[in-house]
Amino acid sequence: IGQPVGIGGPTVGEPDNIQNCATAIRDTPFPTTCLEMDDESSVGSGSVHFGFLDGAGVATGTVEISAKFWFTEYEAFYFIVREPQSAAQSFTDVSFRDDGNVFVYDAAGSVGVVATYVTGRAIEMFIIHDLDAGTYDIWWDGVLVVDDRAHGIVGHSVGGVWTGIDWDPDVDGVFYMDDLYVTTGPFTANESRTWGDVKATWR
Repeated sequence: IGQPVGIGGPTVGEPDNIQNCATAIRDTPFPTTCLEMDDESSVGSGSVHFGFLDGAGVATGTVEISAKFWFTEYEAFYFIVREPQSAAQSFTDVSFRDDGNVFVYDAAGSVGVVATYVTGRAIEMFIIHDLDAGTYDIWWDGVLVVDDRAHGIVGHSVGGVWTGIDWDPDVDGVFYMDDLYVTTGPFTANESRTWGDVKATWR
């Protein structure tokens, strides 16, 4: 508790890359240990990368990703689903903006504002990528906010998550994440799954 998170990678449940972002393991505000990300750069965004096991990329079936967030203030944060490589395609880019809006875009363009976030409590996000159909869904705080959206990427695989502090000049902003969970499908028709408080049914 209180120490920076390691970068040992997915075999030990850690990120494998951290840039311009101070990290610490905390036992608050979540009831279990969580990751704190703190802005420390006035010239760029601060990022924490979680890769898939053995650097794998998933090109077929489904990839389901869920995470819980805690916002203590309205600042600029983000969560991006990408390919395994560092110079990679972004399948889904979720931006938590300093006005409280949750904005989504992808390689096909802008989805726009899909939800709002609040401070002072846990919020769960759940994303399903159907790599065969080239689409994704997003549940935000238990509500389906993006439904069968085409991400616009062909011939690439999902292989990791970038999250952290988006750029702003004030070097001020703290972001907490817990229970980052990734699994692969495929779902079967009308199958339901539950992640935390979020229940999803595959159509």
